[in-house]
Amino acid sequence: MAAALVIFAWAVFWPSSPNRGFSAETAPMLLDGTEYQQTMDMAWKELLANEDLDAMSHLNQLREVGVDDPAVFMLAAVIEGGCGNWAGWEREVRQAASLAEGRVGAVDELAWEVGKNIDNREPWTWWPQVMHDHMERYPDDLLGQYLNVLGMRFWHLEVPLDEPALDRLEAAVPNAVAPIVLRAGIYQEMGRRQDARIALEVGLERNPRSAQLLAGLAATDLLDNPEEALLRAQRALQLDSSWYPARATFAIAALKLDREDDFQWMQRSVIGDEISSDACEHFVGRVGAFLVEQGRLREAGFLWDHMDERFQEDSNYVGRAKAAYQTIPTFTHQWLATSEQLEDRLERLEASLATPNLGGVVHQNGALMSSFVRGLLDARAGRVDSAERARQQLVQLRQRWEQRARLLEMELLAARSEAGTLLAGDDSCVPMVKAGTLLVDMGEVAAKVLFERVLNEQSFCDSVQQLALARAGMVLMALEEGNDELAREHLAALQSLWPRADPELPVMRRIAAAMAEQD
Repeated sequence: MAAALVIFAWAVFWPSSPNRGFSAETAPMLLDGTEYQQTMDMAWKELLANEDLDAMSHLNQLREVGVDDPAVFMLAAVIEGGCGNWAGWEREVRQAASLAEGRVGAVDELAWEVGKNIDNREPWTWWPQVMHDHMERYPDDLLGQYLNVLGMRFWHLEVPLDEPALDRLEAAVPNAVAPIVLRAGIYQEMGRRQDARIALEVGLERNPRSAQLLAGLAATDLLDNPEEALLRAQRALQLDSSWYPARATFAIAALKLDREDDFQWMQRSVIGDEISSDACEHFVGRVGAFLVEQGRLREAGFLWDHMDERFQEDSNYVGRAKAAYQTIPTFTHQWLATSEQLEDRLERLEASLATPNLGGVVHQNGALMSSFVRGLLDARAGRVDSAERARQQLVQLRQRWEQRARLLEMELLAARSEAGTLLAGDDSCVPMVKAGTLLVDMGEVAAKVLFERVLNEQSFCDSVQQLALARAGMVLMALEEGNDELAREHLAALQSLWPRADPELPVMRRIAAAMAEQD
């Protein structure tokens, strides 16, 4: 399902592309040109219908009878990449590159260039130049245009945005949904929410019955207008009841509106469905993250465990490893999880990384996350030298790991009792709250200065979780000072942020114990 969103444009524009990279003449003698074209047509229709597995099945039929055209493998690579299966993406690209060696043509040359660089270094270090050179040579290659934009979406932190490239792709395929969704997704990642909304609204005017665009608009409404988000998600599901982004948005909107029955109904329907692990990952990933934001870690853990079971049932080891390193950051905050819980999640991550043939991107990210977590555990145990080595490894990387390197540095400062340096903090929400919580753990009342800024400066912090942690810190400090009345005021504010917080969270247990002592 997820892949169909990503590759929608392929099915729309490929048949008319002059550089599509295959033709009846390239089909082997085992399969005449007509049958070859019909099989590709069926794959396109299935991609349009969000039937990824069927589309891949038809591509596999072509390969089984000897079709050795790089275009078939590149299309399969995009399906795998759209599903987040980077091991599959790498495998298909390598195969396409091996077939394309020495050939001339847009798809052949692109497959060869991407395949040649795939083991070199992080993709974002070579992707922009490869795509720039390719588009210089083949400016009308729609496949190249699409992959260029796809790279901006995958690596938005490292790859610069090329607005004219977005415009050219949309102009080339004005009735396609995927380029619009890609544009909106890039804008969302960059914090340009209004631009994302406009892109989706314009697209919906051209495609009024698109469940994808309706679901996209619903997602943009979640922050400011959950009622409208719920209605739009319902309309999207009326058009396509299997569209899991709409289901996830419905569930989150229901939670924001305190419609627990609607949320539980949607959750049961998803868990009860025989859905693919990829669809499960999308729903659980988004809804689980929102539950964590609301302090409902136990419920998020239930969903994550269900997702892990689904991955194992599907033998989707790449998805399992990816989910393991994406969910573990929640357990790294000492007020949200104990070190024992963090160690348990680390064991799960490292077990998933032991699976052969995960692929470079998944394994690299998982290994870096493992190093980060081990650094945290070392810092908390006083093993500062090994923790510092882990921090240095993260510092050498670019934006994706910059904040984690800073969080690990803060744990090291706490381990060294350097309260003054911690108090200086960073001028942004997450590091400032982290510094404050560490200072509270050290018995430093100066943490109040950091928490007051987070809570009192409008728009400084828009994360419910971070605001709740700051408020929890104020509760603990008021109790430590013996100011019961102030503590209860802060507790009431905390409960309004986290009305259904898991009482077993370390910080909630700590507050309950401190209040019991006061009573």
